Amino acid sequence: MKSLTFKNETLLHAGKGNCAGSHSYINVRTGEVATIYDGMVINTGPAFSIISVLGNQALQTVFLSRQVLGSLALGQKVLVGPIDYSHSSGPRALGAWTGVPTTLPKPVPALMPRAPQPRLERGTIASVAKTGTYGRIIADLTGESVFLAGSQLAPGLALRPGLRVKFVRSFNAKGPSASQVTLAA
Repeated sequence: MKSLTFKNETLLHAGKGNCAGSHSYINVRTGEVATIYDGMVINTGPAFSIISVLGNQALQTVFLSRQVLGSLALGQKVLVGPIDYSHSSGPRALGAWTGVPTTLPKPVPALMPRAPQPRLERGTIASVAKTGTYGRIIADLTGESVFLAGSQLAPGLALRPGLRVKFVRSFNAKGPSASQVTLAA
């Protein structure tokens, strides 16, 4: 979809996202980048649907509250995101879209904000939740705390305080988060 509406803000498609199965969308007003994923409904119930994130083996599935989009059919294709990784039951989509894209005048490419190129950062895992499913990285350059979901770790890598890592910073509704996390050399 070329444009989406999320929390009364317009998001414009900026191209392929940094993670498998994702797209980058730019908030027209703030310039913030949102990661939105291709998905398909694989289970549905009275309160939640479970969405398979297509092409992303690290994320695999996310929960989607029926309050976000209402009732969905099995096999229905959707776009989901941004993702909130802080729930103990697993990642949850904060927004979802189906059907025809929002119609907006075609933007002039020279005036469109450009999606930032992914930049590999380095940092140290500072803390890990008691559940061991998420933690925080302190970025070397900025000293900023960056959320780390265990699902974003390279295969074979475990969440461990003090571990030096490389990561790509992305942003969701709750702030900065790390993706494509690997061991720093």
